[in-house]
Amino acid sequence: MNPGARRLAVYLAVAAAAGGGYWIYRAFLAPTPVERIGRLLERGRRAAEAESVIRLGDVFTMDYHDDSGVDRATMLGEAQQFFRETDQLSVRIARVMHEDEALGPEANQARAIVVLQVSGLAQPGAEKFSGIGGKGVDAFLVRFEKRNGDWKVAATRRLSATTPEELEAELRRANQQ
Repeated sequence: MNPGARRLAVYLAVAAAAGGGYWIYRAFLAPTPVERIGRLLERGRRAAEAESVIRLGDVFTMDYHDDSGVDRATMLGEAQQFFRETDQLSVRIARVMHEDEALGPEANQARAIVVLQVSGLAQPGAEKFSGIGGKGVDAFLVRFEKRNGDWKVAATRRLSATTPEELEAELRRANQQ
């Protein structure tokens, strides 16, 4: 075998190995969209507990809105005010119910119900509170979007449901919309 052919064979072998490695990574090792969304929620939880409006803002799309029309800037301003008035803030992600647990890697939108348990001490009297709405738990229908390869929260809707059965019914209704 002449040197040019040998070099070509080596290049082809390296390209085949790289392609095979990439396929193995995508098929078995790359995080699924559901896992990436879970990591996003965890980043948001840690940002809230750290009372970091900047890090919390990284979780949301620039055009975020909630069901009452509050946009990203207003929500972050309200979060900053909440952080100033709260001590010992604790956020627990109690449950996440995905619309589709088997989102493919090509997915660019997803919905899930996220149940949070938020607690802390409210200033100035340092009274303990549990739940943003005072019920102990807060449930939201959350729409996620993949932007530039990263998942972000694009919209939220507060839910009055808190039992697993009520939450599953809310998710079914959302799927029909």
